[in-house]
Amino acid sequence: MFTNVIVPLDGSREATAALPTARALAAAAGARMSLVRVVHRPAGPFASHATEVHEAADYLDRVVRDKLGSAAVPISTQVRSGDVAAEIVRQVEDDARAIIVMATRGHGGVVRAVVGSVASELLAQSPVPIVLLRADGRPSPALKTLLVPLDGSHESATALSPATALAGATGAHILLLRVVTPTPARILQEAALYDTGIYVDSARDSAALVEARNYVTDVAARVTSQGVPAEGLALLGEVPRTITQTAQGSTADVIVMRTHARTGAARAVLGSVADVVVRSSSIPVMLVRGANAPVLGHESHQQLSVAQP
Repeated sequence: MFTNVIVPLDGSREATAALPTARALAAAAGARMSLVRVVHRPAGPFASHATEVHEAADYLDRVVRDKLGSAAVPISTQVRSGDVAAEIVRQVEDDARAIIVMATRGHGGVVRAVVGSVASELLAQSPVPIVLLRADGRPSPALKTLLVPLDGSHESATALSPATALAGATGAHILLLRVVTPTPARILQEAALYDTGIYVDSARDSAALVEARNYVTDVAARVTSQGVPAEGLALLGEVPRTITQTAQGSTADVIVMRTHARTGAARAVLGSVADVVVRSSSIPVMLVRGANAPVLGHESHQQLSVAQP
């Protein structure tokens, strides 16, 4: 499991929206919280930079006192100087068993993060998973249900390892979701091929749903055999919307998903939808890349990560 929950803060009220979720993750893992404020290197007098560093340190102390006074986890604060994303990555590189938890503003999503554009840069550079939460979303002070979308590929299944580790530490239940995209009917009329927007290929979609349901049922059985309760669900619909609606309907506390996964056998698409899910989800989303998936995992990838044949 991770041992350090890093929370980048920029002095805004929106940024502190990440604190309840970060505290819950730290408490579940027996980890510490590290609050980080990055100030830009001075272009002018050194005295002005020293004042900025002092003010940033005072701000972090106030956050600990006012927002985390009752937190039963170790908390540290640090002020760093330089480019925001680069400094956070450097801190993570010094502590490979960490995760990053940060808020995004409203529906701006990954690109318009609460610390500017750093979330998108961190997603590309961070060697550890990142948990993103909309500043106006619902924080997760307790972790009871984790929603893990899968598309049948090995890439999407890399989210299983951190999800299983987190569920094992918190006693949470895992809900595995496979979304099958309906097949649109296409009609040839006067040599013009166009999409009616009506889904009528029910036989093909029904077969794909059966395949998807068998897949998630098999994966759920493998996860359950590792001592973590899990169940599978297969649904027909548009992928990002179905993920967020399922999270809401199942009262999930966190969505754990792989970024940049391939298209699965049942025509579900994951990876490119991660940004849409972050923008539309009211709950935190943990984004896992192949390079950082093992950071949280305690079970072997071969045991849990099963691709659709």
